[in-house]
Amino acid sequence: MVAAATAGRVSGREQGLTNATLQGAPSGYLASDDPAAVLVYNPLPAPRSDIVRVGVPGYFFNGHAPLLRDAASGAEVAALVHPYPREDVVNRRHVHVEFLAADLPAGGHKAFLIEDSGHDIMSPASDVVSAEPHPTRLENAAYRLEVDPATGALRGLVHKASGHELVRQGAGYLLNEAVYERVAAPGDRNAMASWDGIGDRNVRFERTSFAAARIEAGDEKVFARGLHVEAMGPQGMRLVTEIVLHDHPDLADRVDIVNTLHKPIVGRGEALYHAFPLATPDGQIYLAVAGGVMRPGLDQVPGTATDWHGIQNWFAVAAAGYSVVVASPDVPLVQCTGINTGLWHQELPPSNGLVMSWTLNNYWFTNFPARQGGRITYRYSLTLQQGAFDPERAARFGAAVRHPAWGRVVRLAPDAVEMPQRVE
Repeated sequence: MVAAATAGRVSGREQGLTNATLQGAPSGYLASDDPAAVLVYNPLPAPRSDIVRVGVPGYFFNGHAPLLRDAASGAEVAALVHPYPREDVVNRRHVHVEFLAADLPAGGHKAFLIEDSGHDIMSPASDVVSAEPHPTRLENAAYRLEVDPATGALRGLVHKASGHELVRQGAGYLLNEAVYERVAAPGDRNAMASWDGIGDRNVRFERTSFAAARIEAGDEKVFARGLHVEAMGPQGMRLVTEIVLHDHPDLADRVDIVNTLHKPIVGRGEALYHAFPLATPDGQIYLAVAGGVMRPGLDQVPGTATDWHGIQNWFAVAAAGYSVVVASPDVPLVQCTGINTGLWHQELPPSNGLVMSWTLNNYWFTNFPARQGGRITYRYSLTLQQGAFDPERAARFGAAVRHPAWGRVVRLAPDAVEMPQRVE
């Protein structure tokens, strides 16, 4: 894509085409006189609109706020400019720009020219909160949600057009509820499994949910609104959750959840789950696995592992007339019908619409870090799909979340795109 836009004179790997080269004066190809632009690529085999965030060097707009313009139509594009933190003395002349790249062609790209707006850069309104002292509700054209003030998890998520409540009530967990687990038995993790084989099938665990410490309006966003939730957990853990609803029609049917866990390093056996009680108590669970879609406990060889499963892009729960699809691009392990660790099921209990996303654990003695900690970010996106469960529609949603549109700053070669006539 980059080579095409620059008439083959530069590749995406050459100097000056990545967001890591913001420092200093323009060099390499970025030092040319060709028009500066953000080139946005859509990796999907279908047209789309998507939110793009890209770092833009300050020397393109003379210290003013950058203005973006569709290179084909000449139309100005609404954008949100985020300065780097003031304490970042290296990058404080540069900015992040967030904007909606609309009507991207399938497997193709669009260019957005970078111009000097002549206006000063304004800090985003990250400190502006709702009129409510503790906002717990959020809605857009498609969904209405409510956050539980005790846990910071979602206790309600209603699809407004159909009236369906996506959070299964009475499941014992709320949606995105974080559950911390540790082995409460002599021998720690070796009580469950070791080199000698399966350990105690009745090993005890201690499980604790996080407690919400703060709920407030989220940061300013392009064509979106959000809630910012902070919750505290055992062992000094802090969980920051951004819940986002979109206003643009192409994105309004999805709910984005971004979790960032700040976790001290712990040596003993531990795990973390996020709960997804979806649809109805008899909802059928579907998992996207390597090469296909399966119903856990039903579409698998008897005697194979049912306590947990690996997924590709998504999992779903189907009810009568609709299904809820959850894209999970960062967390590849799930447990179905509840927390199954240490149970060693011969057969999985009947589907009940509850999926536990197994975010992290250090139980196993091979291929897992013995200690896990630091700053860990992982995302989920949900959508309701009307009608009978359709694995193709679910797969398209999962692919769209896993493969977002992405942008790069380039210098456009002459005739790379048909440039509009500037109308003053």
